[in-house]
Amino acid sequence: MDIVPPHYVYTLAYPDGKVFYVGKGIDNRIDDHERDARKGVKSHKCNVIRKIWASGEQIIKTILARFDTHKEALAYEVALIFFMDDLTNLTYGGEGIVGLPRTAEHQRKIADARRGQKTTEELRQKLSEAHKNSARNAELLREINERKRGKPSWNKGIPFSEDRRRMLSEQRKGRPRKPHTEETRRKISESNKGKSRPPVTDETRQKLSTAFKGREFTPEWRRKISEAKKGKKTGIKQSSETIAKRVATIKKRNAEKATACLDAQISPQAAIPIYQQQL
Repeated sequence: MDIVPPHYVYTLAYPDGKVFYVGKGIDNRIDDHERDARKGVKSHKCNVIRKIWASGEQIIKTILARFDTHKEALAYEVALIFFMDDLTNLTYGGEGIVGLPRTAEHQRKIADARRGQKTTEELRQKLSEAHKNSARNAELLREINERKRGKPSWNKGIPFSEDRRRMLSEQRKGRPRKPHTEETRRKISESNKGKSRPPVTDETRQKLSTAFKGREFTPEWRRKISEAKKGKKTGIKQSSETIAKRVATIKKRNAEKATACLDAQISPQAAIPIYQQQL
């Protein structure tokens, strides 16, 4: 049994055969445009479809070619659009609606329409189930990563507004943090091996000092910190070489203190309070 390639390029045409739209897709993508027209979506393409229906005719849908990869379908679609005229496509192909430039007014209207909307847990669950076990997800993510490789993020260097920071803070409040699995912990440990942390600058120290100045740990906070540390190993196991160096350093320091006491004609017992104040 032959496996049918999943990606394809298709056309929508008038009853006389003249093509008015070129697209690419998988599964039942070729039928989505008629569904949009029935829903009343406002676009040049949907207007053409509704006009054909109003005349008692039907559009002609044709799959021209099939491809194994999304990239091959993109190239074929772009070539067709380039050589064809009088199409209702809003872009030159290759990216679909992503390639459609949006005006500032358009972006503002979208933002106003979405402001205040919250995703319900039921919808989150449905979206999660829809993305699980999808055969094309791995390939699609790989292609997206390839296209973005070497390119800076679109929002790099753009600071969040105060409204955006407040909204993110409100969204994260009360959301339980999922603990890392042992496998994740191992991967993090492996990736950090051999890496050295950059030194903390004086500016960073000053910022940390200012941020924590005057802050008081509440009993509830102290309790949470205590609970989080229970059962965890504190400190790093030192090698015998490191222990020997520390012992030698302590002995040298004690010898220097004893010599200083003899030179100053002070007994070691009387010098203990003085050294404690210097520590």
